[in-house]
Amino acid sequence: MSFYQIVSLDRPINHLTVLDNLDKLLPVTKRVYIINSTTNNQMVGNHAHKKLQQVIIPINGMFTLGLDNGYEKVNLTISSDLLEAIKIFPGVWRTLSNFSDNCVLLVLASEPFNENDYIRNYSDFLKWSKYN
Repeated sequence: MSFYQIVSLDRPINHLTVLDNLDKLLPVTKRVYIINSTTNNQMVGNHAHKKLQQVIIPINGMFTLGLDNGYEKVNLTISSDLLEAIKIFPGVWRTLSNFSDNCVLLVLASEPFNENDYIRNYSDFLKWSKYN
């Protein structure tokens, strides 16, 4: 996981938020999607990817991001106020939960959807992570 700073500018006519140098963040983006309208007690994710990299950009609100590489677990409270994008590398189990009512996330993915890239069972993930 790595964090990238987002630039926020207050201008007379609006507020502009910019994420520059996307090629450094994710050299190739092949899919973009938005996560919104989630409830506080809902959990999404619950999987890992073998090859795909993702960048989560919190547009509005806050949520909890759980990350697990098979050896270490961390839970982070992510807020759009932090002005950071989070890059998640392959081989990391992720969960997203505790969404605020107004939470909106923009997600960039390095690959198009491919079910074979997903590891959806946690015990399978632990076995896979030992050899990769």
